[in-house]
Amino acid sequence: MFQEQYTQARALYEEVLRNKPDHKASLNDLGLCYIDLERYKDALSCFNRILEIDKRHILALVNRAKVYNKLGRYRDAEKILKS
Repeated sequence: MFQEQYTQARALYEEVLRNKPDHKASLNDLGLCYIDLERYKDALSCFNRILEIDKRHILALVNRAKVYNKLGRYRDAEKILKS
């Protein structure tokens, strides 16, 4: 059930991003949808895009660490959280 809701949300965020490709809130929320859909590479792409725009964006940094943790990349996650 939740997967369907995340899929619907993903489609809405992608629509927003077609019109405003640098909209950080939508990129972040899309990345969170991808995490819940276990599409970690896509989630990282969203968070990395935000960090290209704003290298100190705290939510993107924390969420990127969350993805690294899910992927078993614990040192990468720790490095982000300590910076």
